[in-house]
Amino acid sequence: MIEVSSDIIEKIIKIVKDGGGEIFEKEGYINFCGVRNNITNDTFNDTLYIYWKDFTDGLFKCVKTNGFTTKPGKKSILNENGKVNPNGVAIVKEGWYPDIWHHGEHGGKYEALRQDEGVTKPVSITRDKTQFNRRDGKYELRIFSDTTEVGYPYVNLHRSGDPIGNSVNGWSEGCQVFKYKSEFDEMLKMAKIATDKGQEKFGYFLTNQKVLDEIDNIENVTPIYNNEKNTEER
Repeated sequence: MIEVSSDIIEKIIKIVKDGGGEIFEKEGYINFCGVRNNITNDTFNDTLYIYWKDFTDGLFKCVKTNGFTTKPGKKSILNENGKVNPNGVAIVKEGWYPDIWHHGEHGGKYEALRQDEGVTKPVSITRDKTQFNRRDGKYELRIFSDTTEVGYPYVNLHRSGDPIGNSVNGWSEGCQVFKYKSEFDEMLKMAKIATDKGQEKFGYFLTNQKVLDEIDNIENVTPIYNNEKNTEER
């Protein structure tokens, strides 16, 4: 992962605080902030920032991913494997999610940070039922929607299989996904250290690139995130 400059750290912290998120400052604890690129071209074009307070100098340090997605891939959007919810693929809504993940397994295959009903807290999602246009091969992912579900669609923080290309394909059906195994493994080491220090669950703040880009142009950034509850789940 890439070390982040202090000015970017300050922007991330401001966005999280203005968006109602909590920042953990205990020794060894880590914080997650996803930044979504609203270009929906089936690539790992989003960014995950992981930041923490360094007790050697009292300042926040931060690293970011080289490849990450907060959006499901084209294969999942089109339900080519026939496993996606019939109402459409899940898309996590922007906002603050406390205690959304804990240590567990992804798909029973490898260790990851996962969401579990009765253990972690719910997440707000929208769904997209985009149909493939076979004439010109184009598709559209609808990130924003008036319909919100609040529940446990098992949105995990996991990795892909180190794809040679940059396509998300079926690696995300709503999960937040690392492109590179090496970066994912680095995150897991940090999460294990945090757990040893007492952080058993992890919060997640999701914003978008436009908010980050425009923070220099306005005095008080106050992102509006609509995570209203809905009785419909999964």
